[in-house]
Amino acid sequence: MNKFDLLNILNDIAPLELQVDWDNSGMQIDLGAQEVSKVLTCLDVCEASISQAVSEGCDFIVSHHPLFFNNINRVDADEAKGRYIIDCIKNGISVYSAHTCFDKAPRGNNELLLELLECYDWNAAGNEQILFTGMLAEPMPLKDLAVRIKEAFGSKFVRFGGDPERIIYKIAVCSGSGGDYIGLAASEGADCFISGDFKHHELMSAMELGLCIADAGHFGTEHQFAGNMGEQLRERCGDELEVVIGNYESDPLPMLV
Repeated sequence: MNKFDLLNILNDIAPLELQVDWDNSGMQIDLGAQEVSKVLTCLDVCEASISQAVSEGCDFIVSHHPLFFNNINRVDADEAKGRYIIDCIKNGISVYSAHTCFDKAPRGNNELLLELLECYDWNAAGNEQILFTGMLAEPMPLKDLAVRIKEAFGSKFVRFGGDPERIIYKIAVCSGSGGDYIGLAASEGADCFISGDFKHHELMSAMELGLCIADAGHFGTEHQFAGNMGEQLRERCGDELEVVIGNYESDPLPMLV
């Protein structure tokens, strides 16, 4: 497939104009090839994903998390990011990332989380529209919702805060780290806010606002990206492009004691 056709398709799936101002979605490494033969989709550009891309003969990676958030001053093989850059270039692999633009996009991370929890009446909230709300088709106690989330998301754990017996009708979701949006979730009338990486003071704020919290982890709310993006690329590209869905994904904090 022509590279620019692929870039147009990626932008149709997750328009770059949707990304928040601190993000760096789009091309990360462009090796200048005009044709792309095989794409790997993954959550992170890391040793495991690059290794899979090489073994599968991929010449293009589409990741969720950008390889570059900030400017770098040097490429050093003794540093992890430096090795990733060198390995991609040595193996002829270009890299593209769809981060917050995919979180906010139709069929993106947040809409998928609502779908997995069998919600209806989906809405994006706030100016950044990175938080989505929905109504549970079957309202349930918070303790049962936590189990449903764990099963639906394939999470290793779900921590929850609030009255375990409180019936949850409306939820808010924000894949990744959503602690900054606790006030918005409460103002949208959510009974429970589902996200990851909540900090202590954010949890205290939620308690003060009467908002239940379900923390499924950063990985638990985003690892679905590889399959979701991969399937959308297959739908759009058909036989013109082979798409490999990353299978290396693992939670950086998988152990429970």
